[in-house]
Amino acid sequence: MQVTSPGGNTVHTLKGTSGDKFEFKAPRSGMYKFCFHNPYSTPETVSFYIHVGHIPSEHDLAKDEHLDPINVKIAELREALESVTAEQKYLKARDGRHRHSKASFHFKCCLF
Repeated sequence: MQVTSPGGNTVHTLKGTSGDKFEFKAPRSGMYKFCFHNPYSTPETVSFYIHVGHIPSEHDLAKDEHLDPINVKIAELREALESVTAEQKYLKARDGRHRHSKASFHFKCCLF
């Protein structure tokens, strides 16, 4: 098997048995050609999986000063969520007290 770059250069060659694995870093973007060769007259089955990934360079990574505004918003959301959670607990406790109180309410309805 041979892998050829978009410029026609061989970037990887593999002669071996079934089950071989390999990886390579593409020197540039573009269409790569994978050529499989069977020197024998017996039929062969070829199956393969290609994973295309991206390894970020140092200038592509976020720096602390880029994350500071995000961290501030996360802290604000955390505070708001804690406030909502506390309000829910208060309302649930108040509802429980009202449901179990001994006071009963009688309503009188008049129709005219």
